[in-house]
Amino acid sequence: MGLLKTLTPREKLAVKSMTRLVSYIQFLSVGSAGLTAWAKGEDAMDAMMEAINPQSGKFMSLNLPGGSIALGGPYRSI
Repeated sequence: MGLLKTLTPREKLAVKSMTRLVSYIQFLSVGSAGLTAWAKGEDAMDAMMEAINPQSGKFMSLNLPGGSIALGGPYRSI
């Protein structure tokens, strides 16, 4: 049964690398959403909550005053 096996060192490194990458992308998304909302005079907390909601169109996106750039597209398609 494959679920009871421990991860190999290479698999552990892959998990650690992907977790770190996704956390950096999410940090950029939430931070940019809050700062952009604050700059526009909108509620920063609502914008940040929208950035972490997977059902939102702004999920894992780099939000800028002129628009947004999707960063999380490949992760949502997995």
